[in-house]
Amino acid sequence: MNNIPFDNHDRTELAQFLNEEVSFEGQVVNTCAPSKDKHFVCLRNVKIARRDDDVAFKDRSYVICHHIWLETSDIDHMKTRITDTVYGSCTVVPYKRKDGTKSYCLRFKQKGLTEGALFDRFIEGLDIIALNSSELTLAAQQHLVNNLLSSTEETALSGRVYFHTESRPHFLKKLRSRRRACMRRAGITVPANRAGRRFIREGMKARHRRALPQAVGFC
Repeated sequence: MNNIPFDNHDRTELAQFLNEEVSFEGQVVNTCAPSKDKHFVCLRNVKIARRDDDVAFKDRSYVICHHIWLETSDIDHMKTRITDTVYGSCTVVPYKRKDGTKSYCLRFKQKGLTEGALFDRFIEGLDIIALNSSELTLAAQQHLVNNLLSSTEETALSGRVYFHTESRPHFLKKLRSRRRACMRRAGITVPANRAGRRFIREGMKARHRRALPQAVGFC
């Protein structure tokens, strides 16, 4: 790490986060690749706070660095442009410069999804159900949507999703409150009659007819 460009900022305010997973947000101002397997991005006006998925980043207590280097060696196919705003979770690590002075930088590790990527995956799942809606019964479509909602909630609660612009509770609340919109996106059309109104009133759960008992000795 002593190959990254020299600067004279000590960044002592980051000592409290040493070897701890934090959230960051900053603007790309430079990139550097001292070797094939080492890649760095320089961020300016960087906000750094402890990771807490239950609180949106803007509502957390954070420190601001004039600029800092973010190691992106473990990120696959990352493309950044100058002035891009990037955010995510990383670890604060120390490094020594060529002149022997010490400072801190951020080391990024690709661990999972962001809340935006999770939501995009959810919408993609609804579109797949809609694409096959002509071959599915109403009950089957509703069952697939409910399974998709449940699996998305489980993923959000698994700790493998990074929440930044919104908190995890807000994401889950939004997901659950838009159940009817999700059904429409999945191609579920409810008839405008008594049965359709009952279907909506009962939480869009399909009823199944009970099998009538047959008299013994008759076909």
